[in-house]
Amino acid sequence: MSYTQNELSSVWEKLTDGTEHDAYDALDVSALISSRSLSNLFARIETNEEVEQTLTFTASVGAVETYTDFDPPNDSTIGFYTRKRENKEAKWGLWEVQH
Repeated sequence: MSYTQNELSSVWEKLTDGTEHDAYDALDVSALISSRSLSNLFARIETNEEVEQTLTFTASVGAVETYTDFDPPNDSTIGFYTRKRENKEAKWGLWEVQH
């Protein structure tokens, strides 16, 4: 996974904290990601339901990534992450990357 569970949860909290922004707008969350050196990493909410939450990372600049035609990176900085639970009283499961 590109990000730790704590990082993904921190990003979700930032997107849903209700201050200074609309939760469905993309925000620069690069400061919340300590496992990588990134700048201009944007995230936004895709789904916010009682039993499923999805966020997406839409762009990044400054990530240290290597790429060749024969060895593409398998740990992208962009993509969708979802966590689910059985019902609204249950605990949230782990964030999982969506392909």
